Amino acid sequence: DVGAMTVESIRLTESELTPSGPEYSTVEEFDLG
Repeated sequence: DVGAMTVESIRLTESELTPSGPEYSTVEEFDLG
């Protein structure tokens, strides 16, 4: 799944940049979607 890979990549990137930032919420939304 390209979408799954994208979400995983974003999760890793955001986790390194802002583990508890507002962007992390966006990652959660993508995960739920």
